[in-house]
Amino acid sequence: MFSDRLISFVADYLIFIFPVMLAAIWFAGYRKAFYHMVLSAGFVWILSSLIKDFFYFPRPYIVDARIPAARFFLDGSFPSGHTAVAFALSFSLFIYHRSLGLALLALSCIIAFGRVLGGVHSFLDVSGGILLGLFTAYIAQIPLDTYHSKC
Repeated sequence: MFSDRLISFVADYLIFIFPVMLAAIWFAGYRKAFYHMVLSAGFVWILSSLIKDFFYFPRPYIVDARIPAARFFLDGSFPSGHTAVAFALSFSLFIYHRSLGLALLALSCIIAFGRVLGGVHSFLDVSGGILLGLFTAYIAQIPLDTYHSKC
């Protein structure tokens, strides 16, 4: 069915717009925003992986067999890594460029919604990813501000 393929695309592949956006940010000359985005994305990926390793929460399709899943993952579902990275990148860009940041935040919401509709994550998982993304975008700004104040 078309809607299933659309949800699968949104949940799994829409995230790949972000590397293209990172390249565009670099070539547009927004170096500070680029470094902030890369630092926060790396930090949130590591942090979300550690949380998944230490606190296992089963994925929705494991808990409820009525939820169809296109692919099966063996790791925990909390927090949503896709959502955490998308929101870390979006919040980081928002600090430097409001309109582009808002566009990426809208895209991040679509990705989070797709993860829930695809049965890969629950609302709690994507909410945790959103908060983790916001937290890491804020934390990543500290070393960058320190570095830039010394230059």
